[in-house]
Amino acid sequence: MAETIISPGILTRENDISFVSPAPQAVGAAFIGPTVTGPIEQPTTVTSFGEYTRKFGRIFNSGSTSVEYFTSLAVKNYFDQGGTTALVTRVVSGSAGWAAASATPI
Repeated sequence: MAETIISPGILTRENDISFVSPAPQAVGAAFIGPTVTGPIEQPTTVTSFGEYTRKFGRIFNSGSTSVEYFTSLAVKNYFDQGGTTALVTRVVSGSAGWAAASATPI
C-alpha cells in the first residue's frame, strides 16, 4: 500500500485490490456422474446444453453401439425445462487405477 503526501496533513492511500478473490457464482443445479470427456473431478460451470456437449461430450461409441450416459440426459432435461446454469463434475470408474478408501482403527 503506497501513501503519497499531497499537502501537509493530507495523504492519499492506494488500495491494492489485486488479491481480491472473485465472488461466488450462483448455479441452479449440480450434476455428478460419468461423461464421455472433460476434466475429471473438477466442478465446471456450463450455461447451455451446447456448452455441455462441447466440454463433456454426449454419446459414447463402443463398437457398433452408441450409449448415452444418464448424466447427459439429466443435463439436457434440466436446460430444456428452463435451467440457466449447471455445475457438472465428471467421475471415472475404479478401473482407472484409483484405490478404494480405507479406515484404520485409532
